[in-house]
Amino acid sequence: MTIWYGKVEEGEVVKIRTLKEFDPILDPKLLAHGYLIGEDGEISFDPQTQVKSNVPIYDIQETKIVRTYAVKDKTMTEYGKVVEAEVTNVKRYECLAFPDQFEWLDDNGYLIIEDGDSSYEPITQTRATDPTYDIQVDKIVRTYAVADKSLEDAITAKLADIRRDCQRSIYSYYPIWKQANCGNGLYTSEVETAMTTHIANHLIESNLKESEADEAETVAAVRTVIPDWPIS
Repeated sequence: MTIWYGKVEEGEVVKIRTLKEFDPILDPKLLAHGYLIGEDGEISFDPQTQVKSNVPIYDIQETKIVRTYAVKDKTMTEYGKVVEAEVTNVKRYECLAFPDQFEWLDDNGYLIIEDGDSSYEPITQTRATDPTYDIQVDKIVRTYAVADKSLEDAITAKLADIRRDCQRSIYSYYPIWKQANCGNGLYTSEVETAMTTHIANHLIESNLKESEADEAETVAAVRTVIPDWPIS
């Protein structure tokens, strides 16, 4: 079992010495030269949902040093490098930068990037691929230009979406295997009737909303067409 010692100078750990096992001769020499024996403290860390810092935190006590590591929840975070009022590079981290990372980012002209409110409805709108950056004192706000599709394209996309959503809703109640079983007479007539009625009601709602979308005179009107699928 390996053990480690930390050399303490002015309240800071300046050097680490690791041994494969306890050495009764070397131990007192290290202690005499300002080293304290090290101990790894317990931390709660789930690698699936959290990120652990590579830089240790040392709690220097009277007879030992307790070493732990900062832990943060995973949440993708981006920082942009600002040069002459332009964002020239973007760095991505699994979580908010740890203190040592942030110090480097700050020294090298990086600011955290936040996504601004870019309301976007993909059925009736398009969104620019390249972002626009609003560089502020302590952060960068990123947005994407959004524009309505042509009325014809918006209607076409809305009709396709209504039909896909109709099928999805039907399958959530009557998946294809259950429909096949009904078709093969494996259920009672009551179950078959309930299924047929359910599907028919979906088709009625789908046809109604498709007609509303077809008759819309503006893209905004197309956007307001939202089916209300039956639940039974």
